[in-house]
Amino acid sequence: MNGAGSVMDADSIIHLRVPDVLKARWVRASRTAGMRLTDWIVQHVEAAMSNSLPPFAALGYAREPDGDLSFDQAAIEQAASALGLPIDTEDQVCALIVVWYQIALDRGEPADPVAEDLRAEMRAEDERGAGVSHTPGRA
Repeated sequence: MNGAGSVMDADSIIHLRVPDVLKARWVRASRTAGMRLTDWIVQHVEAAMSNSLPPFAALGYAREPDGDLSFDQAAIEQAASALGLPIDTEDQVCALIVVWYQIALDRGEPADPVAEDLRAEMRAEDERGAGVSHTPGRA
């Protein structure tokens, strides 16, 4: 999911502890697919998550004249469940939207100008520290 902002551009290491029999099965499957085990695991996790993730358009996403975001809360909750991300704070909802949007772009869904503004705002906040806010269309 690279490209969604500086926080998500860096590689991270995940350590998994799984039974030997499960790892052996994954290794066999990855070799059969001609893939490195790590790539095979990521592909399958992403596919499982994407299958339950609704299209980004389901968000019903808009920027109100006062700069607030409006969206379908049920779609946010469905995406949060599919991605396993919390939505307890405004920052977490914004992060969810950015991750969801990047997945949508990766799936070939059309670009969304409001989501592009939000990504730019979040990048600016990451670069300068939290608390930077821009008027609509000025990110």
